[in-house]
Amino acid sequence: MAVFSLTRQAPISATAWAVLLYFVFSTAAIRGEEAAARISATAQSSVPVQLSHSALPGLILVWCPPGTFLMGSPKGELGRFANEAPAETTLTHGFFIQSTELTQQQWGALRTSNPSSFVNPSNPVEMVNWEDATGFCEELTRKSLAEGLIPKGWRFDLPTEAQWEYACRAGTTSALNDGSNLASKTGADPGLDPLAWYEANSEQAAHPVAGKKPNAWGLYDMHGNLWEWCRDWFEFKLKGGNDPAGPTEGSSRVIRGGSWYIGSPSFCRSAYRSSYGIERRISHLGFRIALVPSPRP
Repeated sequence: MAVFSLTRQAPISATAWAVLLYFVFSTAAIRGEEAAARISATAQSSVPVQLSHSALPGLILVWCPPGTFLMGSPKGELGRFANEAPAETTLTHGFFIQSTELTQQQWGALRTSNPSSFVNPSNPVEMVNWEDATGFCEELTRKSLAEGLIPKGWRFDLPTEAQWEYACRAGTTSALNDGSNLASKTGADPGLDPLAWYEANSEQAAHPVAGKKPNAWGLYDMHGNLWEWCRDWFEFKLKGGNDPAGPTEGSSRVIRGGSWYIGSPSFCRSAYRSSYGIERRISHLGFRIALVPSPRP
């Protein structure tokens, strides 16, 4: 019989969801059909839910319910760029997203070699290109379906850019996901320090995941540490609307979040957008996985 416990956590900020539920399951006990059943049950929730899952060691997935938000940034936001013109965006389907960047330990569960420059099992895996990241997600999907760890009709993937920003914001409309705005767009920003490893405080290195304050939904390192690959091809203008997923082709893929390297406060904002070619492998770029309906809406 599975063992699990239910705890509540009060909202971290006034702009966060009124209720935040954390379901913490024993990953040793909940496997197979029961793990898949928990995902199906959680996907009915209208509030964020966090659960641990045995597909990877230490994997925590956060349920992000469907919703509408303003993607991008307002004209007056300090440090904003022209490609952030706001667009009302609706995610008609909820999704799960990993609470941290994928760690080197988790990478090693499916891969025999570690490409990272800053070797530490608790650090995020880096030096992975977009195809490395999506290939990992595809293999994890095959393995999890074969073992009954996820329901049919779901798959692991990179989040879309819209999913990433929705999860990062966790109900906020500010530059940072704790409800605050930047005091400085370059150099050090004392308001960013509790949330992110970036150029001013990183000592020019990646750090173990979950070392900074999470957002109201329990997601760590959405600001700083490593840039994170998203699913979409990059385009300059945000489209908004229902379930945007970027153009069907392009020359580079979206990255989000800022990093420990050249990670000025402006680059770490919730709305900041950039991209790299899919072949790019660098020591300040990694990813976090999402569990999404398949095929995508």
